[in-house]
Amino acid sequence: MGRFVQVLHAYAPVVTPYIASELLNLGQNRVYEALFEEREMHSIGNVKKVSLYQYSGPDEVAMMGSVEISGHVLDAHRYLGNQLQTLSNEMHAIGALFGSIFLDGYILHTVPHPNQPGPYEQMDINWMALQAPHSSLNDRDYVFLHYADVYFRNDSELLRVTADELSIRQNHDSRLVACHIWESVELDGTDPLPHLALDRQQLSKWYFTCEAIAPGRVRVSCVMTLPTTSFYRGYIEKLLLHLGHLDTLLSKQCDDSPICNLCLKTFSLFRRKLQCRQCKLNFCSKCILTNGVCNACHEGNPMSHLRRIAANLSDSDSVHSGSTSATPLSPSSHSSNSHSDVHKAMKSSSIQRRSSDRATTWSHDDLDNSGRSLDDNLIRVDFKWTTQ
Repeated sequence: MGRFVQVLHAYAPVVTPYIASELLNLGQNRVYEALFEEREMHSIGNVKKVSLYQYSGPDEVAMMGSVEISGHVLDAHRYLGNQLQTLSNEMHAIGALFGSIFLDGYILHTVPHPNQPGPYEQMDINWMALQAPHSSLNDRDYVFLHYADVYFRNDSELLRVTADELSIRQNHDSRLVACHIWESVELDGTDPLPHLALDRQQLSKWYFTCEAIAPGRVRVSCVMTLPTTSFYRGYIEKLLLHLGHLDTLLSKQCDDSPICNLCLKTFSLFRRKLQCRQCKLNFCSKCILTNGVCNACHEGNPMSHLRRIAANLSDSDSVHSGSTSATPLSPSSHSSNSHSDVHKAMKSSSIQRRSSDRATTWSHDDLDNSGRSLDDNLIRVDFKWTTQ
């Protein structure tokens, strides 16, 4: 357990079905804004394999760190969603990524999906404590919505991926992207705890994206937006530079098997463990090629992928299942008679409503093993909002 484990007992977020629907709307809206970002970022350098960019507006400043890693979009998606760790309520993955700046963090509540969740969709309420940007300031904590899903992005259109994992891994598609949204919310049951000596701060438009750029290669980007008055460039830059460790961290989390995933022989002093740079699984020297790719990935053999899928889905929760079907993301309508307790619980969630009525048609020739187009397993995501 971490330094502030008492928050697990002190915090009990109140999430009614109505609030869950509003949180879903908030997460989907932020996904669209993140994946179709209109702000123009200017390059400010490249440090430790991390490319840094910055946008300076009249009221806010945004910085982005971007790094290319080996693996698959789904691997990075699960790592950022804390789905590869043993203890489900601790944010070990994010803690390892942010290093000493990260003090502690927990998943307080898994939000029940108002409708049918997508197979890769995730929605939960998290608490996190970070070091202060300056020694004269108190450390800060955050209560925020973490919403994530996997899509195919095409121009102004988003299609939720509902294909089985084996088909996705076997067919590289540059449109594949995962998005993780961090957005502060104030819910009943999560008021600041004075004895922790932490200043409650807000996250707004913080997000991660994982984009497929080549077979076995993923670009992971993190964008952090802050008000101009509270922007500390050195502090944010230090956070973003930790992305340079992501490739190593992901390799350690993806597979800790003591045997080769192809020949099933046990690793030893004389049988070294090598990791495929594409599927991130462990193999012996006889089952991996000189270019760092295993025989399974090189020949398109699904055996290693099937083992990986079985391992990842064995402990899936309610918001991440192995199902290959999903329903369109459509927020439920709300009546004009709002409830005061609901508004109190959602008092700081600024939910911007925007509509994406633009849709483009496109075709794709990649087929899965059954001969069907992967596009047959996509569902169009419409970001249309109702007014309370």
